[in-house]
Amino acid sequence: MDKKILTIIVSYNALRYNWLYSCINSIKNSTYPTDVFFIDNGSNDASCDVIKSYNEKRFILYEATKNLGFGQANNIGLQYALKHNYDYVFLLNQDAYLEPDTIEKLLQLDLTGYGIISPLQCNGNGSGIDEDFLEFLGPRQSPDFLSDGLISGFKNKIYDCNFVMAAAWFMPIETVKKIGGFSPFFYHYGEDENYCHRVLYHQLKIGIYPKSKIYHDRFKSQGKFFNPVEGPYRHHVIRILNPLLSNYRFRSKLHITVHYIIAVLLKKPNEKKVFSRLYRFLQNKKEIEGHLKMTKSGNENLYLKI
Repeated sequence: MDKKILTIIVSYNALRYNWLYSCINSIKNSTYPTDVFFIDNGSNDASCDVIKSYNEKRFILYEATKNLGFGQANNIGLQYALKHNYDYVFLLNQDAYLEPDTIEKLLQLDLTGYGIISPLQCNGNGSGIDEDFLEFLGPRQSPDFLSDGLISGFKNKIYDCNFVMAAAWFMPIETVKKIGGFSPFFYHYGEDENYCHRVLYHQLKIGIYPKSKIYHDRFKSQGKFFNPVEGPYRHHVIRILNPLLSNYRFRSKLHITVHYIIAVLLKKPNEKKVFSRLYRFLQNKKEIEGHLKMTKSGNENLYLKI
C-alpha cells in the first residue's frame, strides 16, 4: 500500500495543555507515516518554534500573519495537497491525538462513494465518546450507530451519517476536487456543517469507522455557554447556504423583515438582533447566489487558489 497522505493541522497557541506535543508525537508514532502540513494562525506562543524543533523533512509549516479562522487556514493545506498530488488528506485538530494504527485502519477501507470518513472521536482520556461528536449521531442521523454500540458492540463497518465534526476528517483527494475548500462565509464554527451539506449534495456519503480512534482533548469550561444571538444567527446562515434546501424561507428579506417586526412588537431583543444581522447578511445577495451556484456545479477551485 503506497498512498500519499497529507495530514493538515491548524494551530493557534497550541502549547496549551501540551496539545501540540501530544498531537505531533502521536503522528510520529503512526504505523502509516504521512506528510504533515501545519498552518499556524498567528500564535503568540512558541508553537512555530516547537514545530521547527522536530526538524522533520515531512513537516511543512505555513506561518500566517493573522488568525485566518479554521476553514480558511485548512484551505491553504488543501491547496498544497492538490498541487502536490496527494491521494488523501487527513484534517486533524491541534488538540487531537491518534492511536498508532488510526490512519492505517482508515486507509484499508473501501471508500467508494464516500466523501468524508471520521474515526471514532473519543474524549481526551478515552473514557467516553466526545459529547459534541455524539450529539449528531442519534437514530435520525445515523440509524445503527448508537444501537450497535450499546447492544452488540460496533461492527467492522462504516456507519453512514449526515454530519461529523471536522476534528478528524479523512478524505480522498477526489472529494476536494469535486467540493473545493471551506466557505469564507464562516470564520469559525459552521464551516464543517456547510461542507458536509455540499458533500451530500454531490451524492457523496459521510461515515464513521469506529474501529479507528482519535482522542479529542479540548478544554471545556463547566457548563455549556450559549450565545442567544450568535447561535441562532449561525443556524440560519448555515441553512441559507445549504444547497440541499432549495426553498429555505429565510433567504427572503421580506420574511426576515416580518420576523424582525414581530420581535420588536413582542419585545424580544435577542430575536431582533438575530433578524437584523440576517437582513444585513442578505445584502451579500450576489455572493450568496454565487456560492450556491458554484456549490451545485462542483469545482475544485471553489475557495481554493491552485
